[in-house]
Amino acid sequence: MNNIKILGIVFLGLIFLGTVFSQPGQLDMSFGNSGKALTLVNGRSYVIARDMMLQPDNKILIAGETIVGEQDLVLIRFNADGTKDKNFGLNGLVQIDFSESYRRSSGALQENGKIIIGGILVGAGAIINRFNSNGTPDSSFGINGTILLEDSENTHYFLNSLDIQNDGKIVIAGEARNGWPETFFARFNVNGSLDQDFGDEGIVILEMGGLINSVNTVKVQPDGKIIAAGKIDDIDIFEDK
Repeated sequence: MNNIKILGIVFLGLIFLGTVFSQPGQLDMSFGNSGKALTLVNGRSYVIARDMMLQPDNKILIAGETIVGEQDLVLIRFNADGTKDKNFGLNGLVQIDFSESYRRSSGALQENGKIIIGGILVGAGAIINRFNSNGTPDSSFGINGTILLEDSENTHYFLNSLDIQNDGKIVIAGEARNGWPETFFARFNVNGSLDQDFGDEGIVILEMGGLINSVNTVKVQPDGKIIAAGKIDDIDIFEDK
């Protein structure tokens, strides 16, 4: 019988802790050090994992951010055996220091191996970065691998999730705050420009009728339709109780 492995990654202080279990729940001793992978993250006191991606070659990519001071974007890649992939970034680690604090990493892998990571730059807007498979920024995407859906005077964008369509276009979702938060979606072309054929110049904002509305996760179906899940805080529901 083939072993079933479950991978959990936890950021604890300055280390990433990964644990793999094989059926029926025992540690897989072939992974890392007795079933655990530890990686030191330099430069910050605490780091938190936000998303995890499994590559076709079974390498494991973790996306998150530092949580002390001005938060940075952090990516770490492990080999299938739990060792750090030294061919990725700097000895397995990519750490990006933006001018503003970075939060809420969400990631997806393109079929060509490129890595899409989305998040929030506090006070600036929703940000998407694309990396080559070796962890370097993809200069063909946006400006030096980065695009920013900038906040306006009245609307602030908070990216919670993203997915990639079959044609390579990128769909992001979260909440747009202009007074009470409303659900929002945006779609970008492969080169990072907003898709003008989607919604209102690339952006859709939906008023769902609740006090607080937010999309927490989004997926694109093979036929291109978009499925989203999140929350609605409806004041009428509470008034009826």
